[in-house]
Amino acid sequence: MRNAFLFATLAMFVSCTGCSKKKQDSPPPVVVNAPDYQPIGEGMKVQSYALVGVAVIVTVGLIARNGNH
Repeated sequence: MRNAFLFATLAMFVSCTGCSKKKQDSPPPVVVNAPDYQPIGEGMKVQSYALVGVAVIVTVGLIARNGNH
């Protein structure tokens, strides 16, 4: 008897709250802005120039050292 009463109460509750007539609002549009990688690109350019400069200096030094024999 108790289970039947609980089941009936649950069934009435679900039937009253299961359907809503309120229109659901759509979520606002998401605007994705592209990040600015300009400073990172400039830093990489400076480091690559420095690496090329070091390679040139080392190469010239090796050539000069081996040329004196």
